[in-house]
Amino acid sequence: MVTNPRTPDPPEGPADAPPDAEAMAAFGRISAELLHDLAGMLATLSGRVALANEGAARGRLASDELPRIQEDTEELRRMITEILDEVRGGPRSPEITFSLRASVEDTVDRWVQSAPSVNTVFRSSLEESAEVAGPRSFFSRTLWNLLRNAGRHAQSRIRLTLEPGPRPETAMLRVEDDGRGVDDSMSDQLFTPFIRGEGGGLGLGLSFGRWALESLGGTLEYRGHSEALGGAEFRLTVPLIRPRSRRSLRRSWDSSGVSGSDRSPLALEGLSLLLVDDEPALLSVLARILRRAGARVHEIDAREIGGARELASALGGLTPDVLLLDLNLGGFTALELLPLLKRDRPELLERVLLLTGGSPPDPAPACPVVHKLAEWEELFREIRHVAD
Repeated sequence: MVTNPRTPDPPEGPADAPPDAEAMAAFGRISAELLHDLAGMLATLSGRVALANEGAARGRLASDELPRIQEDTEELRRMITEILDEVRGGPRSPEITFSLRASVEDTVDRWVQSAPSVNTVFRSSLEESAEVAGPRSFFSRTLWNLLRNAGRHAQSRIRLTLEPGPRPETAMLRVEDDGRGVDDSMSDQLFTPFIRGEGGGLGLGLSFGRWALESLGGTLEYRGHSEALGGAEFRLTVPLIRPRSRRSLRRSWDSSGVSGSDRSPLALEGLSLLLVDDEPALLSVLARILRRAGARVHEIDAREIGGARELASALGGLTPDVLLLDLNLGGFTALELLPLLKRDRPELLERVLLLTGGSPPDPAPACPVVHKLAEWEELFREIRHVAD
């Protein structure tokens, strides 16, 4: 079993900071590092959208950029969701795993598209079936930051080598470049937040990478100058899932989408949905996606509603199969509506599915809650579950 090193026993002594202060400091560091990565990803996404719009203005199809925009969007969604889940704490689902080799290959492919002037070589002696327990974005974002740093300093070459690790049931990835390497005076501070090297930046990528790898039960190390290329060498080491555990997890994942029925868990055909949100852009996009999944959707813009009582009145005699309520509706919250439904429309209360962009409400309400950044498949499953 992989142990999670992010929750060590707190030190003892009167001079120690209170646990809540330590937690807030850690949260602040991770928040800054998350914003750093988000800025980079949003800049990339914005650039791709600009390219697509430029092509469309010239009468060209944006077929080349649209798949990349979709990939970047999904990566952004995964990263935010997984980091928020990790920061909140709590048990991690044993079903969250990823293919290590596929993650490296996908990240390198995306990197090569953005850095064609650097010759990037990837070699692997690790079996394709090797898997790691934990969020994939933790590993892929760490590797992306290393590649970005290497690209800034490399003269012309970057080399990645994936191989069995130094200990049983581990894997190691070496990332090397042919640049000048890290100055000896900086090597001890590489993983300290806001310490900048010659390449500029905020000094957050490596500190986030170490936190992310430790959250996966692994390590991120600077190994000095590369013997082969002469530049910097970083090593990422992660524990692998034992074959028996991996097969068990895969069977569990495969069976989760089937509940005694042959129908697809994504099909919303025939369902009547009522969607209430105060963000018009999200309201429109979500409604379109739900309609494409086969549902009939009625929308209510909560900005036009004065409060919970007015919304309860607006619901009137509507009887949707599922009522999707944004938790924060601007001037009021969906939690204020729930007691009114319990009193006046108990049958509708049983059809409520709350949507949240932040932490789930505490204490937890009786109705289910799903994060707005959840995968569409998860949202569809929750809708079908409420409807059933």
